[in-house]
Amino acid sequence: MSLDHCQSCFERKFNYCETGIQLSLGLDAGSYVAWLKDKFDNYYTQTVTVNSNGDTTLTMASFDVTVTPYSGKYELTFRESTAYDTDLELYIEGNTYQCILLSFYDKS
Repeated sequence: MSLDHCQSCFERKFNYCETGIQLSLGLDAGSYVAWLKDKFDNYYTQTVTVNSNGDTTLTMASFDVTVTPYSGKYELTFRESTAYDTDLELYIEGNTYQCILLSFYDKS
């Protein structure tokens, strides 16, 4: 299934040197599987814990992927398992999204 990024994805930019990426997802507290897709359609997964405020911190190294300012955008979705099941709806800044588009910049 192809997502309409203009309608369903929230965009976030981070300094590529950051070791942890903090995200507010609006999900219930618990464990979820983060699915990361790169520009070549390669998928990486990471189990994450969402706190009672709906927040989590991702570590890009845990996805076993190296990000640079030239990596392009990564599509990040969340599911309840590592199976190819339904993406969860994310509640960010008062809106509903199916994914987050991550991109990285050079701070210097």
